[in-house]
Amino acid sequence: MLGIKKIEVMSTTERCALVDRQGGGVSIARQCHMLGLSRSTLYYKPTGVRLGELAMMRVLDALYLEDSSRGTRRMARELNKRGYKIRS
Repeated sequence: MLGIKKIEVMSTTERCALVDRQGGGVSIARQCHMLGLSRSTLYYKPTGVRLGELAMMRVLDALYLEDSSRGTRRMARELNKRGYKIRS
């Protein structure tokens, strides 16, 4: 049989696509079980990262490259100095 993958080598996305959400006789819970998926995986919708968080991540990267020995407290202090609200 050409073109048919085994369930074990399929990605999660591919397995989710196989679920018949219209309920063609087999419950969604049963289909997920047979495909080796949890139902939460089927319903999960990823959220994006906010622009403010991306900017803060860039600052963190720059600070780390500047001095990799900074700990979390010093990093938080630096971020607070730059206007980010960080609890330490």
